[in-house]
Amino acid sequence: MSLERGPFKPGLIEPVVEVGQRVLLADGLKYRLYDVANIEPLLPSHPLIFNGGALAAAGVTAALSTTAVLDMEDSTFGQYRVMVLDDIHIQMRQPQAVTRWTNLNINATINLFTPLYDPCGHQTEFFLYRQERPFLVITNPTGYNLAQTRVAFWGYKYIIGGKHGVVHAADLEPIQMFDSIEQAMASGQKFTVVPTGGWRT
Repeated sequence: MSLERGPFKPGLIEPVVEVGQRVLLADGLKYRLYDVANIEPLLPSHPLIFNGGALAAAGVTAALSTTAVLDMEDSTFGQYRVMVLDDIHIQMRQPQAVTRWTNLNINATINLFTPLYDPCGHQTEFFLYRQERPFLVITNPTGYNLAQTRVAFWGYKYIIGGKHGVVHAADLEPIQMFDSIEQAMASGQKFTVVPTGGWRT
């Protein structure tokens, strides 16, 4: 059975799982079980600021890769929140073809006003497993050119161990892999479910 605590909790960001506990990373296709060996904070600082560059009035960028700031190391997953620093709207895609925060007919965006109704950014929270970085589409909603289009990220990095402990390799073998959430729940193990990657409905 799953642990009670899970992702997307209101308030200040905090780890969704503790050292020594187990996490089930779910990407919609596979469910991988790991041990959490260590947790590191990722502070909101210059190296975690993505800059999409200059953007003309009412302009829209192509999908921009966040590889430079958000790539995870092997044997890790990340928990992030988002804040825009300039007068822009951002749409996040994870992966490039799957838009996050969508309803049937709309795509929600993050902008300068998001903190007014979500001061801690908990609704912007997302998770990355290794190289599953998101892409950003940035819109300039103003009538003037912007010299920069910055987005800040912060959160936690989790070091995880698999069947053979913590192995810093791309082929880290999970403790166990499941084909469905039902199969994972039926195993009787305790874990926290963390959704990573792009989910399609």
